[in-house]
Amino acid sequence: MKAIALGASACTLGRSYLYGLGAAGESGVEQVLSMLTEDLERTMSLCGVRNISEITPELVSLVPSGLI
Repeated sequence: MKAIALGASACTLGRSYLYGLGAAGESGVEQVLSMLTEDLERTMSLCGVRNISEITPELVSLVPSGLI
């Protein structure tokens, strides 16, 4: 969601789908994609956002330097 809030129209997901493929084949990939979709929906819900068009940069908090 952060990438969308900051203006991205696409982002990469790394190897998560490959882990699903290796563990359970096609159904593993479907399960990974389902988990990612659920995570996005949960995050949107926690932010009070109902659809993608409501995701704005104001939802992203910057961490002050020195805290990480």
